[in-house]
Amino acid sequence: MIGAEHTGVIGEQVDQHARPGTRAPHLWLDHDGRRIGVHDLFHDAFTLVTGPSGDEWTSAAAEVTARTSVPVRAYRVGPAASGAELTDVESEWATRYRLGQGGAALIRPDGYVAWRSEELRAHPAAALTDALRRILSVTA
Repeated sequence: MIGAEHTGVIGEQVDQHARPGTRAPHLWLDHDGRRIGVHDLFHDAFTLVTGPSGDEWTSAAAEVTARTSVPVRAYRVGPAASGAELTDVESEWATRYRLGQGGAALIRPDGYVAWRSEELRAHPAAALTDALRRILSVTA
């Protein structure tokens, strides 16, 4: 045998959360009355996900998209009563994404976490622009 001994392929418990460089954790969501997997959101643009109180992040994503040639879609995730665009069907958002009340995670179109902020930044549009510049290796 090569490698460490183990009793199962993934062990007894999966402890994956949204960390840059890892695949975004799976979530079942309700979007406009339709059940989708979170990965259905990631296919042709960067996607910013935030908690139900993430209005400033969603505004920042719209601002960054308008100022740059990089499309960034933004969604708030939360319980049905929160008014978020996406309802967390199984109440796993907090556990799997581990973001503070004002945090956000930027997901690449291939479903991998590109960047995260565990809290709301003083200037969310500037933070998001800086993150995209670093991710895309743009110096301007």
